[in-house]
Amino acid sequence: MGKFYRHLTWDDRIKIEALLKIKCSQSEIARILGVNRSTICRELKRGAYIRLDGQTYEEYQAYSPDIAERKYREHLEAKCP
Repeated sequence: MGKFYRHLTWDDRIKIEALLKIKCSQSEIARILGVNRSTICRELKRGAYIRLDGQTYEEYQAYSPDIAERKYREHLEAKCP
């Protein structure tokens, strides 16, 4: 039997954001969602943006499920006109 692949849903992206806030690793997130760790890695790249810390004024990379979902939808539209 072949491998099973599935797309991440909006709810999955919300869960990823919540799990990142409580400092879960990519492997833990993948296990919880039932996907491969590489799926989580690609998703984090898709939803990455630079955020400014309001107290230290330092920039750091954060994850946004909104950005990830928008990029996913744009990719679908470009793929299937």
